[in-house]
Amino acid sequence: MSAEELEHFRLKSLDQGQFTGTFIAVHAVRDGFLMMHCGVGCKHKATTQLTEHDYGRSAEHEGWTEVGDAELIEGSAHRIGPYIRSWYDRMKPGLIIANSVTFLDLTGDDTRHTVDEAGANIPCPVHFVRVPGFEGDLFSGYAAVVLAVARGLDWTVDPGPATDVAIAGYFFDRYEGDHLGNLTQLSSLLKSIGCSLKATLFSGSQYADLTRAPEAGTLLAFPLMHPQMRRLKRWTKRAPVATQLPMGIEGTSHWLRTVASAAGRDMAHTEVAIIRQRKRTKARLKMSRMILSGLRVAVFADLPHAVGLLHILSDLGCTPVVIGIRGHTLGGHDALREAAEESGARLDSDTAVFENPSIHRVRSEMERLLTERKVDALIGSSTDINAVSTLDPSQFMRMDPSGTWTGSGPKIIEFGFPCRDHHVVSSSPTMGFTGVLHWADRIINAPRLWDTWRNQPT
Repeated sequence: MSAEELEHFRLKSLDQGQFTGTFIAVHAVRDGFLMMHCGVGCKHKATTQLTEHDYGRSAEHEGWTEVGDAELIEGSAHRIGPYIRSWYDRMKPGLIIANSVTFLDLTGDDTRHTVDEAGANIPCPVHFVRVPGFEGDLFSGYAAVVLAVARGLDWTVDPGPATDVAIAGYFFDRYEGDHLGNLTQLSSLLKSIGCSLKATLFSGSQYADLTRAPEAGTLLAFPLMHPQMRRLKRWTKRAPVATQLPMGIEGTSHWLRTVASAAGRDMAHTEVAIIRQRKRTKARLKMSRMILSGLRVAVFADLPHAVGLLHILSDLGCTPVVIGIRGHTLGGHDALREAAEESGARLDSDTAVFENPSIHRVRSEMERLLTERKVDALIGSSTDINAVSTLDPSQFMRMDPSGTWTGSGPKIIEFGFPCRDHHVVSSSPTMGFTGVLHWADRIINAPRLWDTWRNQPT
């Protein structure tokens, strides 16, 4: 069997499934509660990494029906109703999402009907989300909750003016300063072109705040929802406007033009706002570009953020040498090139692109690049960084007579899910014009693999 054939069976860089995606999505609703119809072990696999990933808020708003062997044989759907009612009485959540695991789906129980029946007597909305483990990934699980919540909102109300904007599909995975900064940036960017942000699905706000989404005259669909555009349009009775993430100078400018056009804003006024912010950002980046120019970077990220990072690296004078697209439901190589072209990002034809790379591939590609001295930095999740950290540093560094390693490994910038070591206390956006400056800060001051106490100049 060839190496490419083996790659299909290897553990992936992003191997979390839809079940974990639903947990992250419910965690992103401040008063949300996840009712997991599962066995006694499934809950740990779904929640442990989020607990390490988010230092801003405890990931503990979930319960489970604890199906054992006897319940599996006799039928277990009858457990759902009592558990939903008892957990509501204990927690008083604003929203309950119920999901189930594949082995219980295969028993033939009508779980959706059981959940709907139980929810009829619960004061808050209760929705069932089907997330089979044999298909989809983390992002499709998250999107399934966005769709379920959107479907439960009252879209019969008259929408407000087109300048009132709602966002569907913002990937909010922790209550830390990166997301606080991004949400502030989104609101500020919209304000700069005469719009206002009514609601974001999801943003860490309470469910009551999400109910304002139908009041918006413009509904934006972030890339997470692009595969679900038809269903989103059906449930909301609106025409969602597909956008890329507002990352980098050109990416943010493109996003503002797209929103301004959809909201009916004066495009000349929009261009004035864009030019002003571009000029200010480039002036503040002048010294950073001198420091970072020529830095060769390996990127392992989900497709929307990979496109955004192409913009960021271009702004900083860096070169992407390899891109690994984490996950598979948001698209692969062709989708990356299409999204990059749409938003004005540069993707050179000689840049290696890997779809849904395995941990083994991440490690082997970085080993090759380090051996050939073709990479200076790595942007990836803790999963990717951990894989690269297992390489033998003696291949790339030297030990002096005193026993001290000389030289340095690549810069390490932890980004994506999960992040085990990088946590953000104060506002530090990754999006918008201000986000470019924070990316420059992170890359300049990034520690180096095997030599984390020194930050040697590139």
